[in-house]
Amino acid sequence: MSADLKVAVAEYLAQRRARGYKLRDEGALLISFVEFLSERGVEQITVADALAFAQQRADVSVATHAWRLGVIRTFATWLMVIEPTAGEPIPKGLIRANYQRVTPYLYTPAQVGQLMAAARKLRERYLADATYVLIGLLYVTGLRSGEAFGLDVEDLDRSRLVLSVRGKLDRKRLVPVHPSTAEELRAYCGSRTTGPLLVGRTGLRLKPDAATPPFVACSPPATSTPSGVPEVPGCTTSDILWRSTHSSKLTAEASTSTLE
Repeated sequence: MSADLKVAVAEYLAQRRARGYKLRDEGALLISFVEFLSERGVEQITVADALAFAQQRADVSVATHAWRLGVIRTFATWLMVIEPTAGEPIPKGLIRANYQRVTPYLYTPAQVGQLMAAARKLRERYLADATYVLIGLLYVTGLRSGEAFGLDVEDLDRSRLVLSVRGKLDRKRLVPVHPSTAEELRAYCGSRTTGPLLVGRTGLRLKPDAATPPFVACSPPATSTPSGVPEVPGCTTSDILWRSTHSSKLTAEASTSTLE
């Protein structure tokens, strides 16, 4: 790996993260890109190398290729302001792809109840409890799944019946919860007073990649859409939310619904 490019990536990520950006995927991608250049014996960023790296994975969509190239373009633009000889400008539009957001599956209350009942039957106790609480919490609060995974035990104010939720750029907001929801969370946490709310086998924070398989296992069988294309409800934990059309309804229901 080129030492200069490695240092430049570190400085670039540090500057942007200091402004509140997480850049987890982008950071890993840029490090891989610099390693890719090093393996080729290249010390400057070229359009050809950036395109080759962005498109090297055949198992992802064209939209992902475009995103990968966009990450490199943004970094290269920043770098060439500091050091104009560090590479070539990467034009926009080299990979044309129209990103299409996946339409979320809309769960009925009965289906949510079925999911939670199935979660209780998972073989591993810690996954059963965490998945049950996760599904219920998403349903009654309308949180994004990433926000739920990031909750700590102390984020629940039991006296005021609110959750302190950290969203994008670490912005915080208060989300009301029903007394029965607060009681379910208290029972799940047990004697824990600090640390992550949702925990895995070792007691550390439950990660999305550990929670997704059991969630899919709890999901209903595949159904058919009007067009005849099979559709599997619940491909990811975030699909359980009715955020696209029902976010305001969920917020209102938080004052009257329970985890059950």
